[in-house]
Amino acid sequence: MKDDKKRSERERIGLLEGYVSSGGNFILFVLKFIFGLISHSYALIVDSIHSLSDVLTSFVVIVGFKVGAKPPDKEHPFGHQRAEIVSTLIIAILLIVVGVEFAQSGIKKIITPDKVKVNTLLIVIVLISILIKELMARYSFMLSNKIKSNTLKADAWHHRSDAISSVLVLVAIIGVHYNIGWLDGAMGIVIALFIIYVGFKILIKAADNLIGSAPSQEIIDEIRKLISRYDGVKGVHDIVINSYGDFAIGSAHVVLPASVSLMDAHGLIDTIEREVKNKINVTLSIHIDPVDENNYLYKKIKAFLDMLVTEKNYIKEIHDIHLVEHGAIKKLYFEMKYTGDETIADEVKHIILNRFNEIDEVEIEREPQYTY
Repeated sequence: MKDDKKRSERERIGLLEGYVSSGGNFILFVLKFIFGLISHSYALIVDSIHSLSDVLTSFVVIVGFKVGAKPPDKEHPFGHQRAEIVSTLIIAILLIVVGVEFAQSGIKKIITPDKVKVNTLLIVIVLISILIKELMARYSFMLSNKIKSNTLKADAWHHRSDAISSVLVLVAIIGVHYNIGWLDGAMGIVIALFIIYVGFKILIKAADNLIGSAPSQEIIDEIRKLISRYDGVKGVHDIVINSYGDFAIGSAHVVLPASVSLMDAHGLIDTIEREVKNKINVTLSIHIDPVDENNYLYKKIKAFLDMLVTEKNYIKEIHDIHLVEHGAIKKLYFEMKYTGDETIADEVKHIILNRFNEIDEVEIEREPQYTY
């Protein structure tokens, strides 16, 4: 019920932004196109068609939020919120295509420039366009922050890029007024290149999210902070996060004393998982790593490994330390995050075996890149 309510609110805000954007962009298209034709300003006509294309991108935003708001089903157990990422990709591709076409037309205008009829009303229209697009950008940024939506953030940057392109149109109009005939086409090319740049920037970000980008350091830090504050927790590691729109699922390893009973440990982990879900909307599955704090050899080895992490800059982290006895054989296991090739692990093994005569074998597992 709570997740359904969140999806409904997210959809409402996303659709609101989409409808406001489409309405504002259509009004700007009409104004720019009419006065672009009247004044023979290629840069303003280019900008008007760009505004018309923005109506299509707003429609993509609307569809993305409509699909993304659908609840999980048998085929999509994690929901449909990645539809927003697909809509962001479409917006980016449309931007790039429009930018390339405008650049080609701008080159033709430099070769054969038109005489632009500059008047006060034309300049006023451009100034109004700059103001409206910046207000739309700020409105979209505000909504994107409210629901943490990259799609709305992409649309906000889209609006801001329009405001900047309109500034360049104004430069073109003023320049042509002073008989710099090629400036109109040149500004059209500059606008086109800026549109292409923004398009690629949005495309790369959306593709990263679709492929599976790393979680933000803020999320990792918040998870560590929430878990570490509980009494008895000795460490947190191997955090894995997978994002699905505005929520995420993942796992973590939590170090607890071996003396804690199974029932108490289970109750503590349940409490932690609920708090993480309620506070940062991450559904976490936690694995317990027990440690025997009363084992003198373990404490010596742990202190030595902590020193290695401090002294060796290529060793980033060591955890999951376990001492196991197989008959008369004492074996040490642990995970290590490090830079460089596998010879680093061999070097650490050699150091430990020379340092601790009690240890017969050492096994080191390299920690995967996707854990934190």
